[in-house]
Amino acid sequence: MLAAGGPQAASLAAECCDGLITTSADREVVEAFRNGDGRDSGRSNGGPCYAEVSLSWAKTREEAIDTAFEYNRWGGLGWDVMPELPDPEAFASVAERTTREQIAENAPCGPDPEPLLEEIQEHLDAGFDHIVLRQIGPEQSGFLDFFERELRPRLEKMG
Repeated sequence: MLAAGGPQAASLAAECCDGLITTSADREVVEAFRNGDGRDSGRSNGGPCYAEVSLSWAKTREEAIDTAFEYNRWGGLGWDVMPELPDPEAFASVAERTTREQIAENAPCGPDPEPLLEEIQEHLDAGFDHIVLRQIGPEQSGFLDFFERELRPRLEKMG
């Protein structure tokens, strides 16, 4: 697997890796991987395309935003900024300027499954065939209960 943030990296993944992983619902990235030259074995690029979808589940939206802000403040920076940061100090400095509003805009937060389902659908529509859900923060067991009760049945209907 190779993580790719754009079409050039996805083309590289097609040349040297078995699959692709990314965080943005970008059809162009998936197509660059699928249309690449493939590995030296000559096989097609039918390898898996994984999308990582971050979320913050909690009993209330405010609590979920607080958790994401505490544990994932860098998530509000956006992928156009993060690759350009030269070292951990620069990363920490920029992350300090992230607001709760930016966090809430960049990841589904709270107990409502709809924003998360919409995010997942965007990735499926872009051509990803695997979705990785990344629960932000320590509330893993609550998220797993939410997944079993609310998400799994609805995801199965999505196909």
